[in-house]
Amino acid sequence: MEHPYLFFVKLFELIGLGHFAHTYPHVIYTWVIMILLIIFSAIATKKITIIPSGAQNFFELIVSGMEDFMVDISGEEGRWLFPLVATVFIYVAACNLIGLIPGFLPPSANLNTTGSVALVVVVFTHVIGIKCHGVKYIKHFLGLCGG
Repeated sequence: MEHPYLFFVKLFELIGLGHFAHTYPHVIYTWVIMILLIIFSAIATKKITIIPSGAQNFFELIVSGMEDFMVDISGEEGRWLFPLVATVFIYVAACNLIGLIPGFLPPSANLNTTGSVALVVVVFTHVIGIKCHGVKYIKHFLGLCGG
């Protein structure tokens, strides 16, 4: 199987970090995604106005659309979960979309990336379960409750 031409792997080869880049390209592209999301967020929030325009308008449309969708599904009591849900959605969407650009590797193609996101979500759901239902959540989850 041929290896694809990956832009940032070649860039790391030029600065002498080729072994790391060939071993962990998903880590490099995860950092690229994080940097891009930080840059886009900084651009969108550079000049916040009451009447949005440009990047602010685009990001407000995405965030408010996701928030309205989540509140429609979970109700008002689920609004406090929105930051985690939106963060995971935007991160995974950006990871998948960057794979459409030739020379870029989607970090979500590696099991380590998807596993780390899944681990955060699973732990968080159990924390919420214990917070909302107490110790009986653990007993019910383990199947120790009758009926």
